[in-house]
Amino acid sequence: MIQNVSSTAASAALAAASRVAIKQAAPVAPATAQNTVTRKAVPALSELNAQAYLQRQEIGAALYDRSFTLGEGARMLKRQEAIATYAEQIQLQEGGPTAQQLRKLGRMLDRAEGRIQALSNNDKGANLSSLEGIDGKELDTVQDNLAARIQHGIKDGSLTAQEAADLLARQQEIGDVEAKLRASGGKLTAGEQKQLLDELRKTADDINRARSNGVGTNVGSYNYAADVDRRQADLIKQLEQGVKLGSLTADEAAQVVAEFDKVNKLEEVALANGRVDWREATGLSSAMNSAEIKLYDLQRNADGVKLADTFVDVKYVDQREAQQLESITRGLDNGALTNDEGIALLKDQQSIQSLEDKLVNGGLTRGEYLRLQTEMNDFSLMNADLQSNRDRFTGLVPPPANPAPTPANPPASANPPASGGVTTPPVSGGAGTPSTPGTSTPPASNASTPPAASGTTPPVKAEEASKSEEVSKSEEASKSEEASKSEEASKSEKPVKAAEPVEAKGEVAPETVIRLPRGEETRNRFAELMTAAMRTLTDDVRDLHGKALDAAADRRSEAQKAQDSRKSDDKHVSRESDRSGWVTLDKGLEFGARNAEHEAKLGAYVSAAASTAPRSEPAIARKVA
Repeated sequence: MIQNVSSTAASAALAAASRVAIKQAAPVAPATAQNTVTRKAVPALSELNAQAYLQRQEIGAALYDRSFTLGEGARMLKRQEAIATYAEQIQLQEGGPTAQQLRKLGRMLDRAEGRIQALSNNDKGANLSSLEGIDGKELDTVQDNLAARIQHGIKDGSLTAQEAADLLARQQEIGDVEAKLRASGGKLTAGEQKQLLDELRKTADDINRARSNGVGTNVGSYNYAADVDRRQADLIKQLEQGVKLGSLTADEAAQVVAEFDKVNKLEEVALANGRVDWREATGLSSAMNSAEIKLYDLQRNADGVKLADTFVDVKYVDQREAQQLESITRGLDNGALTNDEGIALLKDQQSIQSLEDKLVNGGLTRGEYLRLQTEMNDFSLMNADLQSNRDRFTGLVPPPANPAPTPANPPASANPPASGGVTTPPVSGGAGTPSTPGTSTPPASNASTPPAASGTTPPVKAEEASKSEEVSKSEEASKSEEASKSEEASKSEKPVKAAEPVEAKGEVAPETVIRLPRGEETRNRFAELMTAAMRTLTDDVRDLHGKALDAAADRRSEAQKAQDSRKSDDKHVSRESDRSGWVTLDKGLEFGARNAEHEAKLGAYVSAAASTAPRSEPAIARKVA
């Protein structure tokens, strides 16, 4: 999983930092004649293939912990694609890749690794090597989004009360760790934010699994027809109120009705099979956004009564963008996205963020919010299509001749678009409009959470696959026998408890967030242990950083001393070469108005100097003392 890779990448970055600090602090040994150069061994193609997989996971981890910007992630994926193209070329040539070509491929991957580490520690994203405090705004955004997803799971029945309570308790534990880390100064380092984001990523995976585990309502088979009807009813109420208030003329009302008719036609097509699935609901959400944008704009023009703008908190857009970024990183980690597909999705995310930056100046109006939601709906559909197609990242080694087919269903853990009301902000991640007070809010649209795909390891041979398949079938048969026996035994011993999970699914979703009792007897020591470990890691980095700074200061001091010495020598030479203090011996001196004693001393000095000069040498300039 990507969070494990993130921790590995953090350890690798720490080790690299320590190596750099030690190298800078240690004196460089002079080169001797005995030093010999050993040629690097030829790397195996399988090793290079594994390195390429790891680098893609590192890129995904860097995007998720915000040490990469979207643009940096796209550039590194483009570099990975160039490496994969070269690897394909050398494998297709007659005789296969040569030793020289394999070494070149290894150098390309090594340079890419160095670039990944460099971009993870620059100032564009979160600088993982910096000890400066940051506000951790991205961390808060992810936490709010996960809490909203849990609430959606409660309301649509895909989470039991116990499942939701366990997930929220885990959220609370991570929140306790964050509070302890923020105790001094209220800020976090980028490394501390990374560790917390990794833990939240694990929670996100747990939420997705719990919502599609087959217990209760599976979000993959959710029917969104009622959600669409509720939002249509809200829009009709807005239209009627606009006509009554005079903010809509008859002609303007007719324009809005025409938009409603388009939505009705799309709904009729979607209901041909008796239900509205996730993709159809997302398309209907965009169509209703267009209708509401038309309604919103017409009520704020000069014709009729002009209504004031209503505003939506931009955090709801940020939360959904964070969820979509999570989906991209998961696709890069499990191989569901090729390099080109990952680049396309990152560029689309960049365009959404650019539009947000353009619209958010002065506040995000309701109409602007709906436009952003439509853009994110389009992204969700494209993301679902790309992550459910047959194209996969298969590494530098060609895949087997007959790869296993992948399901083309929409993401099983996707959340449906939210239905809504008039002006109140939506639940985070919603693809539709905000919900009115007192009404139950359906799940929010989230096509950014793809189904789990097993693409993290290089492909195996067909013979090995068949053998493993036979073994797995025999294991499944034995497990099914054991399961049937245990089920019969459980029925005979505890017939009542078997129905408890099914009954719990029918509970009504609470209006407030569930919190578990946190007594001393049930208190989890996770927060204290994790805080101590992270502080130790931070102290180690700080020590290495201090040693590197001390070594650099010593080198600067020595360099300054050498520079001062050179400047002193330069001043001495300049004084010696100043021709204003030098005279030619055979021209004498003009002393001007001086007393006789002084002139006599100077004359004696000149005479003595002239007598010591060799007669064979030409007249030279000598300095007057």
